[in-house]
Amino acid sequence: MKLKMESYLNHQTQITEDPRWMQVVFDLSALAAYQELEKTPDKDYGFLILEGEQPVEGCLYIQTSRDVGEKTQSVEVRIEEDGGKFRHYHKDTESLEEILADFQAFYEGRKVDITGWEDWTDQF
Repeated sequence: MKLKMESYLNHQTQITEDPRWMQVVFDLSALAAYQELEKTPDKDYGFLILEGEQPVEGCLYIQTSRDVGEKTQSVEVRIEEDGGKFRHYHKDTESLEEILADFQAFYEGRKVDITGWEDWTDQF
């Protein structure tokens, strides 16, 4: 399955076609380290989006973001439904291990476990 990763770290956007898993881990780890930084004009937030050429178990993409200095990081997925509709789910976590597990499931073509996530569909 073809994947695309878009990351925004240190005010630089990078798009990578078919990233290796270790690159995804590296960027997720760099984003997690934002909690230790102080906010400056050139460092305020970062994000990472991983999307497949085709949906992964109905999931169109998984994304995460963190503001500099914040302890929690948000993770979101969008699940397609019939008729062009979708459901959008969100969670906040302090656990890099949780985030890595969610992204690895998507990366490997497995369903992301969204048990306990908040349904944010109404916000879109």
